[in-house]
Amino acid sequence: MTKSKLYGLASLPQNDGNWEIKRATIADADEVLALYNSMIGTPGCTWSELYPAMENIEFDLGKDALWVMRDGDVLVGAISVGNLGDVCQLGWAPQNPAELARIAVAHGYQGRGLAAALIRHGIETARAAGHDGVVLLVSPDNHAARHLYEKLGFEPCGEIDGWNHHWLRYQQSF
Repeated sequence: MTKSKLYGLASLPQNDGNWEIKRATIADADEVLALYNSMIGTPGCTWSELYPAMENIEFDLGKDALWVMRDGDVLVGAISVGNLGDVCQLGWAPQNPAELARIAVAHGYQGRGLAAALIRHGIETARAAGHDGVVLLVSPDNHAARHLYEKLGFEPCGEIDGWNHHWLRYQQSF
């Protein structure tokens, strides 16, 4: 399936490089961790030197849940998609949701629609795997992410305290 068929022509970001989204392998792990670490300190980002860590990457790889976006040989984005643990058990409108987690786009590639492409890929991956929706948690201070989620059709559906932070809950049913 071509990218334009997968995302729809209107929603396909301008591909000013040669980017593609593919399932991550162990060979991607160090680059993914470097990407995650580069997000630390970004407005609204709750990540630290302790999370996400290599053990999260290895967990996601073990579940075939980690996807990477590359522009040629350069890793520019990542997303994890699937039943990644406790978040899917929090009680959502979808009865069999997939979680979208650890979404990141390299600083030099932000503002080009790549996060939206990663999220749309996550939605299509979840749908193809038989899930009836997608769910995620986001920091109340991550205004850019919240705006994007709402633009992509996610509904805010509550708040939760956990994992050492206060979170807003977002969901999208299929």
